[in-house]
Amino acid sequence: MAETFQRSPGSSTGRNSPGSSTGRNSPGSSTGWEYRVETIGSIFGTKDENIEATLNEWGEEGWEVINVYTPEGSGKVTMVAKRPLTSRVRRQRSMP
Repeated sequence: MAETFQRSPGSSTGRNSPGSSTGRNSPGSSTGWEYRVETIGSIFGTKDENIEATLNEWGEEGWEVINVYTPEGSGKVTMVAKRPLTSRVRRQRSMP
């Protein structure tokens, strides 16, 4: 199951924070980021085809994978992705 997270524009905790030279946004940009984390596979491993399919699906949805790791003692793969936070998503998240 995928989870998404959001960091507000004022909270700069990561190396690729909004406005940084390595981020997609130009300096001074107030765009926040939406985050997604998903672990795929089983204790028996994760097939390359499954990783590739997930990456392609996420790419079509505008996600950029920023970290991939295998939890210790696990054959699973955890992927962390981000994409610019849109005004539509901001509105959806502000609703109760």
